[in-house]
Amino acid sequence: MAAGPLARPLARTSARLRAALRGTRRGALHPELRPSPRTLRLAFAALVLAVTGAVTGSVVERHVGDYTRPLAYRDLTHAIGRLTVFGRPTSHVFRHERNYVRYISERLGTAVPAGYPTHMVVLFAVGPRSSPSYRLTVAGVVETKAEIVVRLREIAPGPADRAPSRLTSPYRAISIRWSAKPVTIDWLGRP
Repeated sequence: MAAGPLARPLARTSARLRAALRGTRRGALHPELRPSPRTLRLAFAALVLAVTGAVTGSVVERHVGDYTRPLAYRDLTHAIGRLTVFGRPTSHVFRHERNYVRYISERLGTAVPAGYPTHMVVLFAVGPRSSPSYRLTVAGVVETKAEIVVRLREIAPGPADRAPSRLTSPYRAISIRWSAKPVTIDWLGRP
């Protein structure tokens, strides 16, 4: 071994290790190699903190990690024009152009370009109403991790609104970016 300032401490350390390993039973640690009680407490505290952090992180991710971001949409209602009266509240998601064109044609509307295949059309109708003064507006569209939410508001005529009594069916058709996520309605102002 080379003589130097580190030679003596290294020789002592390696001699201790050899002696410690020689005198141990199988599976047991020599007293010099056992961790101190303080080291064991610190290791246990670190393990508890790691497990607690992992559990807390998954709970926070589940609740706070649900992001919502606004989604751009284009209103097609006026371009499609009047459709035949919907007998009940209806919602349709047209992910393929042929279904959209067929449905709008059956309802005597004009199937306008909606941006397929990168976009899809979502149509909502509130069902029959007694006056053309009823309107349906889109308050916004948001995307979450699990779904796309369309926020709709139905506006009823006020006492000062004079309109002829006629059976109508307010609807909205919007074009949004294509997604396989389910589309749900959030009716604003309804119980």
